Amino acid sequence: MRIRMRIKKIISAITAAVMLASAMLPASLPVSSASLQEQSWLSHLRPSNLPGDKVKDSYPVELKVSVAGQQEITLKGTCSLEGKLTDDDILDAMKKAAAEVDGYKSPENAVEDKLKIDKLQKKVTFGKEEQERIVKNWLSLVGMDKVADLLGGKLPSYGEADTIGAVVDFISEGKLPGAGSLVPVPTDVSGFSQGLVINGVLLSIDQYKRDQEKYKDIVELAAARARFREFNGIMNRILKETAREKTAWTIRIEDQVTKDQLYRGEPEIYAPYIYTADIVLVKKDGGYGDPVGAYQGRFVIDIDVSLLDYDRNFAKYLAESYNKRLREMPGYIDESMMWKVVSQSANRTSENKTTLEGKKVYVTLADSLGGVFEMKLDPYALDIAYSRVLHDFVSVITQKGEAATATQTWTEITDSEAGTAYVQVYDRVVDILGNVSENTSTDDDPYPAVDPRSYLGLTLVVDMAG
Repeated sequence: MRIRMRIKKIISAITAAVMLASAMLPASLPVSSASLQEQSWLSHLRPSNLPGDKVKDSYPVELKVSVAGQQEITLKGTCSLEGKLTDDDILDAMKKAAAEVDGYKSPENAVEDKLKIDKLQKKVTFGKEEQERIVKNWLSLVGMDKVADLLGGKLPSYGEADTIGAVVDFISEGKLPGAGSLVPVPTDVSGFSQGLVINGVLLSIDQYKRDQEKYKDIVELAAARARFREFNGIMNRILKETAREKTAWTIRIEDQVTKDQLYRGEPEIYAPYIYTADIVLVKKDGGYGDPVGAYQGRFVIDIDVSLLDYDRNFAKYLAESYNKRLREMPGYIDESMMWKVVSQSANRTSENKTTLEGKKVYVTLADSLGGVFEMKLDPYALDIAYSRVLHDFVSVITQKGEAATATQTWTEITDSEAGTAYVQVYDRVVDILGNVSENTSTDDDPYPAVDPRSYLGLTLVVDMAG
């Protein structure tokens, strides 16, 4: 009973430890979708330079924006090669390549050849003279018909030494079709007691056997190299095709800049202009080698003026404008006679916003590699997604003097959607005797039908030197 209790306690302790260890693990560990065998293929066969690896993959981009004579602002982005080949893409290329190589059934065969090449390269380490001697002996044994087979029916006609050189080059390049049928004969040298005379040279039996073993290694190495070279060639071709589909140069400007700029001349009022770009243009004419080409995609530029201060303080700016004129007048001006704010009220929140959008904008990046590409863009290529100007407020200011008190009520209703541009200025003066004089000035013109794109300047700059 005690033993069972102890076992239960041990099991409980182990369970608790496992649960604690699990709780300490990160919430989301990266899990590879590749099997252990596929991971082995990747470790042995992954190309050292994937398509696009040697390409400079990013250049700085600027969109320069100017509005109706305002100071130009700059929105920043990049022209970069986006999208990368994944392990699944590489594995897919390996499997497809293996299916095209004679003698391969899967990438495992390529791994075997790679390991074989590494092993045999270390084993077959002898000088060119010794290699030529071995091949010369082999030629004497197999006959020139076999050499013709080896060289695809093309026997050099300018001497035995040249023939030997051609065969050596052929083997070293891994070009050895039908190598299995070219094993030297005779293979049984048991009948030779002292040695074997080949091409007038007496070889010991041991030396001959070593030569045969080395030749077999040469043949095996050449055949493995040939298969592996073919496999790599096909795999790299498939990867390049996949890279064209999955990677693309992209001009991406997702930036926002806020700058205080002149909003109104009289009274003079500055307001924060908020410039926002949401631009994603993708190269459509293929080729990941450089960014030059035709791009297409989304192009959104938004210009929004923040008018919170405008709504709160228009009366203050109006009074300051009048006071500036008073101070510029000749003679002494009593500061007590300066205009002061009575009230400021906005019936609706002011707005001045324009959004231009193009869903299929085309831009061609010319060949300016090593320099700076600059192009003026046509704002009329963009649609007006949104555009509105709205003001609806009443400002009251006053000026008190020894002889009279003046009050001005400024009413403004501007609404581009309603086509309204209404401004009324009502002046009321009460003198020291209580006499009242009034004057009303009203502008009630329709809001001008102005296309906001006519005030906009856009320039795209790609610094391919940087």
